[in-house]
Amino acid sequence: MTNGAGCSRFARGNRDVARRLYDDGFATLLVDLLNRDEEMEDALTGALRLDVDLLARRMIAATEWVKEETEVAHLPVGHLASGVASAAALVADMHSPGQIEAIVSRGGRPDLAGIRLYKVAPPVLFITGSADLRNLELNRWALRRLNCEKSLVIVPGATIRFEERGAFTAMTELAASWFKRVMKLPRPVATRSIFSMSWTERKLGMLTP
Repeated sequence: MTNGAGCSRFARGNRDVARRLYDDGFATLLVDLLNRDEEMEDALTGALRLDVDLLARRMIAATEWVKEETEVAHLPVGHLASGVASAAALVADMHSPGQIEAIVSRGGRPDLAGIRLYKVAPPVLFITGSADLRNLELNRWALRRLNCEKSLVIVPGATIRFEERGAFTAMTELAASWFKRVMKLPRPVATRSIFSMSWTERKLGMLTP
């Protein structure tokens, strides 16, 4: 799970999504794509929140780190992203093909990946709320430009954060079902993991441009 500016891995909603995926059998990694200093800079200037290529490079680095971890290296990788990070997940696949098996955008801005969307290879699911009218149209625009397996699911009555009654549960169930259907999952094992990481932790801190 990846977060761009203004959406911390410590946010209750993000941790709840990770927990529900964990309970459904998935190892999860929550990543903030900007470090603390960058978050402060972005809060003042807004200079980084739309830097899709920067966020994509960091998603690639996070994916490579996961594939080096012995406990989970054998597992397929799927990206669940929101906001601008949704576009970054799509661009990350363009720059590093074959690393990601599935992408889910929840309340995202996949349109910010631009006209390069036709290059995306793994199956992609867009989840948006029926009350999030602007993003709904932008998701439809992006969907038309994808050539991979794709789907757009609209959660009735939901806004961008899926805070309405039943919307959050519907969104997480849709994401889990997509990952189960399109990824080559191994047999369940007794040990699963939840990781939580900022950009400055472990090897990721060495890769900051």
